[in-house]
Amino acid sequence: MELGGADVDIITGSPMATIQKAREEKRVDRIISDYQTLVNDLSGDGGEVLKKVAGLYSNRINEMITTDPACRAYQTIFDDMKIKINVGKRMINLKLEEIEKSKQPL
Repeated sequence: MELGGADVDIITGSPMATIQKAREEKRVDRIISDYQTLVNDLSGDGGEVLKKVAGLYSNRINEMITTDPACRAYQTIFDDMKIKINVGKRMINLKLEEIEKSKQPL
């Protein structure tokens, strides 16, 4: 014979749903903390590691742009107009600024 009722933790008497929610919140907090620690490690002391990775990423973006036929056509137009555009560098600089702002206290 099966009795109805809420699942409870036999040690604490708390509903299992509450315990599971608390565990999930703790896991999410740990993930956020680990991410923030990683960002701080990468960008600490002048952010040398982050700057190096950002430079490599910028170079890769620019390389991908040069292999795309449509991007090459646009670049030719800009070159003819004597306009210098470095999309990769601009994107990376914006992301680095975003990271710096996120590290500052509100």
